Amino acid sequence: MIITSVSCGHQPFELLTAICCLEFVTKYFSDTLVSGFTTGAAVHVAVGQLNVVLGINVKSVGNMHIFERIANIIAGIPEANPYVVITSLCSMLFIYIGKEFIDPPVRRRSKAIQIPYELILIVAGTVISYTMKLQDDFHVRCVGNIPVGMPRPQMPRFDLISECLADALAIAALSIAIHISMAKMLAKKLKYNIDAGQVGSL
Repeated sequence: MIITSVSCGHQPFELLTAICCLEFVTKYFSDTLVSGFTTGAAVHVAVGQLNVVLGINVKSVGNMHIFERIANIIAGIPEANPYVVITSLCSMLFIYIGKEFIDPPVRRRSKAIQIPYELILIVAGTVISYTMKLQDDFHVRCVGNIPVGMPRPQMPRFDLISECLADALAIAALSIAIHISMAKMLAKKLKYNIDAGQVGSL
């Protein structure tokens, strides 16, 4: 319910941005700003996944929590689960080898062939986890039972929207900035121009 409430809170901000053509602000995004923004986002994602890769529990709250999180991860390295680390490294190595060494020759022969490495990894990981009882014997956290079908739609709690407005505004601004930054980065790489209004409206 909280997620749906936040969604209902930030969507009007994005709609207002599109209607009022406020995306003109993004035209002043320099290449340095875009590169720094995307790099910062990548660092946040990487740091957010490090404790999962090591199999340790890390908590960090408040502003600039990323530095506290990094310090807690470093302090928790001695408690890392070696089985989780090995599983994570094998998974990353499988994806890397597939994307960097197998895909190029396959695409040279036929661009229509797309090997779903991620799906293969999920299926293989599920089978290995079940047969080797990684969760029970080696304390490797698993997703658990996945419910069948789609969850029932629920109405958001409108009484929570007012409490989520600040977060909703930040999410809306961040979402627009990410879309524009990624579009500019791809446009620069592939050498074409973008319409900030069109991208911002997405």
